[in-house]
Amino acid sequence: MLMKALIHHIHANSKRGVWNANRGTARVKWSTATLWACLSIFALNSCGLDVVPFLYPPDSPSAIGSGVQFLHDTRNNDTPQSDNFRGYEVYYKFYDFSGAGNGETQLQNDRNAIEADPIPPGTSRLTARNYRRLRSLRNDGSLETRLPLIPVAIGSTPSLQLLFSGSAGIEGAFVLRNNNDADATPLVRAINDGEERPRLFYGVEEYAANHADIPNTINLPNDSAALRIAFYAVAYGVQPDFRPLYSIPKFLANEIPLDFQ
Repeated sequence: MLMKALIHHIHANSKRGVWNANRGTARVKWSTATLWACLSIFALNSCGLDVVPFLYPPDSPSAIGSGVQFLHDTRNNDTPQSDNFRGYEVYYKFYDFSGAGNGETQLQNDRNAIEADPIPPGTSRLTARNYRRLRSLRNDGSLETRLPLIPVAIGSTPSLQLLFSGSAGIEGAFVLRNNNDADATPLVRAINDGEERPRLFYGVEEYAANHADIPNTINLPNDSAALRIAFYAVAYGVQPDFRPLYSIPKFLANEIPLDFQ
């Protein structure tokens, strides 16, 4: 209907003698501009073009002692990111760096697959390479079920650290520390044993060869020193229709030896 109205309007003007020297040029230019403006509006409306929400990934990842850290990208504090952003999620995977495991090659192959251009936002490439979502414990020792793993308040500028015992000042634990918080949160793996007890990262007694997140090539506990862990982090948010929203995944550090004691 819009196109028919425009054609009729231009045809009617041509019948009224718009070609005279004083008025014709202006009338023709106005009619052409009107046509293109209306066509543009028509095209945009008919295509249903929307603004696609996105989040910025974690910033400046690095290894620190017996752990890793990354910074909050403060651009997620700004509109429109702030409308969706909630915090960060972390994914982990163990690699066997013993002679039988060829862990270094496997890690590089995983990174090549996960970080191949173009990198899509989300966690599908991580889970396809058997990366698992890191979990945490509440103060009472029960499993934390909220999303995200690391809530970040809009307007804050935290640095976030995943630390093994010693560097965190906490014995027998692998913890998350936010520089805006006084306390550290204990971190656990994405498996449960037969008693549904969350398994810790710290302590060789927490590991068994039949655990789903352990490489099937490693000989535990004899080769426990060859077990390495790698992490990816993603920004996490919620869209207006309540669907989850993720940034692209960001690799946090090279393989990290577990602090078995």
